[in-house]
Amino acid sequence: MRSTTLRGLDDELRYDFGGDVGLIYAVMEIGVGAGALICKAKFKGVDLVKFLKKHAPRCEIIEKINPEYDYELTSYDW
Repeated sequence: MRSTTLRGLDDELRYDFGGDVGLIYAVMEIGVGAGALICKAKFKGVDLVKFLKKHAPRCEIIEKINPEYDYELTSYDW
């Protein structure tokens, strides 16, 4: 199962990006291991928007991200 999820740390925003391998790989390159084949990366909203515009440009969730809030992306590849 491959997946990347977004969780708002300061709000209730949640999103599942599905199994986009490019996004999973990008998170795993910058993230911190959180278990076997799980990586987490924390972002300030403004930085997350830049990251997603590069790695998931057609994602509609970008518009709902607050630039001042903190978020976490978690990628699973098992």
